[in-house]
Amino acid sequence: MTTSNLFGTMHVEEEVRKRVLVRIRQASRIAAVICAAGAVLCCMRVLLPVVKMTQALLTSSGVSLDETADGNRVIFIASPVIEIWDTNGLLVGALHIPDSLEALLATAGLIVAALLFADISRTGRPFEKKAERRLRLIGITCLLVAIVPSVVGGLYITLNYGQFDLGLLIAEGAIPRAQHFAIGVLGILILTFAPIITYGQILQRQDDTLL
Repeated sequence: MTTSNLFGTMHVEEEVRKRVLVRIRQASRIAAVICAAGAVLCCMRVLLPVVKMTQALLTSSGVSLDETADGNRVIFIASPVIEIWDTNGLLVGALHIPDSLEALLATAGLIVAALLFADISRTGRPFEKKAERRLRLIGITCLLVAIVPSVVGGLYITLNYGQFDLGLLIAEGAIPRAQHFAIGVLGILILTFAPIITYGQILQRQDDTLL
């Protein structure tokens, strides 16, 4: 009787295990698609202005830096933005360097996240060494997104004016905004959670041994 109950319990646990595994794979597959789509959108945020500005430069008869020309011209203004104006005074294209850097870092983080979830959806094993490394990389990327763009923008404006002006930095968006603090906190939480994956690896190996 005891043996029968034991095998019955093991059978129920195995069925639960299978259902949970299916849910993990389905959720990971959806998450991988969402992360991949987000990576494409972040990348396009940088590529579209670059392509537009490149077309403007290629179609101009002459290009100069910070001075009027017969064709389009490139102007570096106080804020870290590259702008291209035509001879009629119309803005042809603009590229905000800190925002573009933020988008590129976000693209890298989302690509890593997409790979992480794609592996989990394929193997059904979230507690792997590779998953831990990727999770740490995502956390570090979040911290870089929160810090690097504002630092670059602040340095550009400070060096351009030769002095530190907090009011100007705030006006030009070179001070970390609310979303940057949120992303930074998210990065810290992810890095804090990463060691749990290590413990999960131990439990998973024990579970595999029992099976």
